[in-house]
Amino acid sequence: MSLKKLKTWVKRINWKKVLPVLLILYVLSICLLTAAKLRFDCAPDESMKFKVVDYVANNMQLPHGADEAVRDAKYGSSYAFKPFVSYIFSGVLVHYARMFTQSFRIIVFAARLTSVAFIVGYAIMVILISKKLFKGVWRALFAMIAVLIPQVLYIGGYLNNDSMALFAVAFIVYAWLVGLETKWSIKSCILLGIGVGICALSYYNAFGYILCSLVIFIITACQQRTKLLKILGKGLIIFAIAFGLSGWHYIRNAILYNGDAFDFHTSKDYAEEYALPDYKPSGLTRRTGAGRGIDFLDLDKKTDWYSTTLSSFFGRFGYMTTPINTMDYTVYKSIFTIGLVGTLTYLIYLIYYYVKKRRRMSRAKLKIPPTKITFAVIMGVSIIIPIVLSLLYSWNNDFQPQGRYLMSALIPLAYFVVMGYRFLLDKINIAKRNIFLGIIFVFLVIAPISAFFLRVFPEFPW
Repeated sequence: MSLKKLKTWVKRINWKKVLPVLLILYVLSICLLTAAKLRFDCAPDESMKFKVVDYVANNMQLPHGADEAVRDAKYGSSYAFKPFVSYIFSGVLVHYARMFTQSFRIIVFAARLTSVAFIVGYAIMVILISKKLFKGVWRALFAMIAVLIPQVLYIGGYLNNDSMALFAVAFIVYAWLVGLETKWSIKSCILLGIGVGICALSYYNAFGYILCSLVIFIITACQQRTKLLKILGKGLIIFAIAFGLSGWHYIRNAILYNGDAFDFHTSKDYAEEYALPDYKPSGLTRRTGAGRGIDFLDLDKKTDWYSTTLSSFFGRFGYMTTPINTMDYTVYKSIFTIGLVGTLTYLIYLIYYYVKKRRRMSRAKLKIPPTKITFAVIMGVSIIIPIVLSLLYSWNNDFQPQGRYLMSALIPLAYFVVMGYRFLLDKINIAKRNIFLGIIFVFLVIAPISAFFLRVFPEFPW
């Protein structure tokens, strides 16, 4: 094929349709490879989670959290006290896999397929969100930043509940955008109810989105001048669907654990009774910031919480033992920092011209709909909540600086990063802008491949 024919062929490709498909196939490939090649229990608490999966597969029923079959000998508790729907799905897959094979490796692969599916679903939802938020090259930048982080893809390759939480967060943000676009049509309310229901069955660190959903729905519905009765009616639809999907878990917990629907203390009580001495909650608490007498605001000075959390947000594998390339950390941090600085600059720009120079400029030029402002504020709050929750947990319960606990903040972060780049690069030459963004795109594609093929797979072969 001549160069001229190649250029013609490339021009004929509908890249708007092809690129999203390529991104989904990329994510699917990395996650499937990880699920197949990653050695069992070289990811956070995978063996402990597999006990729940195995119980479901063997009995085709749900376990009591204190059952010896699911209870961990070291920690004295189990993942069956918390929402474990993703493990139910994995248990069903394992149940049917055992009809064809007894190979433990294949059975573990079957269990991990739930995580694969949720991260692929997350990627699909991010693509849908990008179409609502941005146009052109900015759409691609948002999708790639929100998806092609090594830690996200790693979550898609082993047994966990974080993958379901990420999918739920993406589903909820998409429902917000549909709601704002349609003035909270019935369809958008149904979508939000489904998203909130899935979130309530996922990971507690993502629960801030449930609160944020309530806030953004009420405020924007009022901003759109929706009548009170309609707000109440649509709110009831959201609640009914969310409770219909997730309520059974909390009702079951309340019945089994003497009213402790949200597991505020039951799992800790069992852990205190059955865990090894060093792993009882009282022992773990002694190693927290509070237990060591460190003030909450001094965690950054007297512990490695911030540096460890930040590095593992981008990628730190195994039991936090295997980092990605040092240069990759620098580039990821630079990409996010430049974008966030751009957003801060944009915010200062808006405030300056609105407050100081509103008489000199057409206000229409800078006019932003109130619902968009509310959306941006809620996205900001959605970043802060998981950070605060993770800090409090490490300070008061169990010192665990892990970036995966902050993954629910990734979509809002990507949103502000891209907003910043759009503002900073809006006025420069398009060719120069595309070259700069092209370098970022190439890095975002290559870095995960490097992380998995040079770090993960050699370090944790089956």
